[in-house]
Amino acid sequence: MSQTHVFEPQSTTASKIVNQVTLINTAISKIIGVQVGSNFDILVKAQETGVKPEMVIHYMESHKLNRSSLDWVINAKTLSRRIKNEELLNSAETDRFIRVARLTALVETVFGNVEKAQDFLAKPRERWNGKTGSELMQTDNGGRMVEELLQQLNHGFFA
Repeated sequence: MSQTHVFEPQSTTASKIVNQVTLINTAISKIIGVQVGSNFDILVKAQETGVKPEMVIHYMESHKLNRSSLDWVINAKTLSRRIKNEELLNSAETDRFIRVARLTALVETVFGNVEKAQDFLAKPRERWNGKTGSELMQTDNGGRMVEELLQQLNHGFFA
């Protein structure tokens, strides 16, 4: 008597999306120092409670960035003061840092490693009028443009 095998694909589109979301949330958690599992967690656990300023330093060191590259998130003097006084980032600083974390996690997930992700963010693009992803992510609308291109690349569209 022979066994009948049911075809079960190794990964479906839905499971790929779930896996990618899990990877991105894990990466965001590492970057901001707050365990998140969803966008709601990011809002409640990170945005409302704040992020430790040391996480900005950790992010810069782990991504080999100079201090000035994140001045738009929080300036050096304020960052030093927050660390010294054991204060969390305020709401606006946290929002900007979460944007950096979310886009960094997405680009690293799409490209599979930090170096390729950094190259992507550093490259000026015609579609962005010669601006880089790192420049665009400094505003909410620019961050959405970077995310849009990453989603297109992730789904097989060519930029």
